[in-house]
Amino acid sequence: MRKHILILLILPTFLATAAAAAEVEIKTFQQSYLLGKAHLVNVDMSFGEIRVEGTDGLEVAVEFRLTCKREDLDKCRRRAERLQLVPRMKGEKLVVRLKKTPRGKIQGIRALLLLRVPKDVPLDVDLRSGQVFVDRMRSDVEIDVAFGDADLVAKHGLVSDVDVDVVAGKAELWLGDGHLKGSGWPRSIKWRGPGESRINVNLGTGKARVRLEE
Repeated sequence: MRKHILILLILPTFLATAAAAAEVEIKTFQQSYLLGKAHLVNVDMSFGEIRVEGTDGLEVAVEFRLTCKREDLDKCRRRAERLQLVPRMKGEKLVVRLKKTPRGKIQGIRALLLLRVPKDVPLDVDLRSGQVFVDRMRSDVEIDVAFGDADLVAKHGLVSDVDVDVVAGKAELWLGDGHLKGSGWPRSIKWRGPGESRINVNLGTGKARVRLEE
């Protein structure tokens, strides 16, 4: 029995290591931006994984990575090299956009965008396909995903409105030990709280989960 338990403990680590070894890092990008008078951070990507963390600082830190699977490395590398992450100030907002995405040819490419954003600055995320995770923001947050999942964690006492709509998939709102599921078509959740910030999540196909913690 102990041998079986040891095998089960080792297996997840082995699988994670094997998955990492199956990918090659093609492109990386790191930069920080002072927001100045900007009052909104807008993220616009066609595919990939977006992770946003609210911070106490005054800068937006951007980290971007592209990897390719080894079995199709040459073709994948050529496709990935064309992609460009372009952060820039546009009026009174910082726009972080992934450009030159090859249509129908993103197979094998994995894009990961990590953002550290001042927690009181409103956030707007647009993603065509992939996953979004947002944590520790105190401001208004809007997430739009065509195909994929959205997961957001915020403080219960800071939120005034939660509005979640999922055309095909699941919608969930966790309130401490309580759990609400979206109803109707599209799946919809509307909740009102004691705070001031607003959370708006819209999905075409996928799963949306909002967790409000004490």
